[in-house]
Amino acid sequence: MKKLLIIAFMLFCVNNIALAAKGIPIKDFRLFSDIGMSFEHNDNVLQQPTNEVSSFVTVLTPQVTLERRKRANTYSLTLKPEIGRYFSSSADNYDDLQLSATADWQLSRLAGLTLGGQYQKEHDERGSTDRLDSTKPFQWHETSVNGLFNYGRSNAKLRIELEWDHLIKRYDELFVEDKDQTGIAARFFYRLLPKTRLFFEAHHTIIDYQLATSTQDSDLFNYSIGATWFATKKTTGKAKLGYLTKDFSSSERDHFSGISWEAAVQWIPMSRSVINISTRRYPYDATGVGDYLLTQDFSVVWKHRWKPRISTIMGVHIVDTDFGGNTGSILRADDTNNLNFLINYHLRKWLSINMGGHLMKRDSNHDDSDFDRMRWLVVLKVSI
Repeated sequence: MKKLLIIAFMLFCVNNIALAAKGIPIKDFRLFSDIGMSFEHNDNVLQQPTNEVSSFVTVLTPQVTLERRKRANTYSLTLKPEIGRYFSSSADNYDDLQLSATADWQLSRLAGLTLGGQYQKEHDERGSTDRLDSTKPFQWHETSVNGLFNYGRSNAKLRIELEWDHLIKRYDELFVEDKDQTGIAARFFYRLLPKTRLFFEAHHTIIDYQLATSTQDSDLFNYSIGATWFATKKTTGKAKLGYLTKDFSSSERDHFSGISWEAAVQWIPMSRSVINISTRRYPYDATGVGDYLLTQDFSVVWKHRWKPRISTIMGVHIVDTDFGGNTGSILRADDTNNLNFLINYHLRKWLSINMGGHLMKRDSNHDDSDFDRMRWLVVLKVSI
């Protein structure tokens, strides 16, 4: 905790060195940083249907990025701690940390390579999973690496992408959730029209839980066809439809096979407004109930700049979750609705204040899984 506070203080000092600058040059690199302080009120910290615990919360989010651009190559390193303190529920205090690095090389006129790595020290909020009740959040850390190779110009008739990723996730106490995960994917793009491309994607993910008695080891195979388009300056999008299977190594769990989809569209009706629409259907690992979670979500986010210094963000996110496989005597299904709204006021180029709220409501056919939660927040952000 002390180390994170020292880092936050250092970043705050850096921000005050050159508040109006576009980053700080350090030899061949450039340093960017910001620091955010939010003051929130959460009326249901534990996400419970009854006996809600409410609390004021302060969250400190400093961030520093070191970036270098050399010809067509880019290198970046980002450090982002997050420190949360609850006034009336100190057991939920947390000290999270993210450290990420990326390198992007243009190997030739036709070939490019991107490599990345990330370390995360995070936590699961109490009530966010279906595990047994705990007296404090579950802490975990994760290390991941990924690579993306592409061949072919962006406007070429044919283009190929090859992707690989691997992660190692470990809990401090909940060892049943420790896992290794590896994914490989290949995509083949074909330019049908000047601004429209069709593609085929094959994706295989191997999930290996570390507990010897775990029955959650599985293989995911997803084969999709889709398209990307840039219809006008106002509309861009990507959509794919596929067939996915989730095969468990253990015969004790039910397998899943069915349709998967993913789509995202951006519409800019005017220069001051951006509307993003997205939807997805995909299975996830269970977190205590069922053999897997089949999730369908839909979201709309509208960003609008009313005046040069005043903008708003409004969003709706709807999630339908079916608990597949063995869920006990009653099949479980949850509907979760999220409503977000935020007002942003730029006092200076380097200083902004945000005010807003987040309403979350979950309806389940298991009454003890219903809950409402309202979070109000004020965020002050300083950046360079």
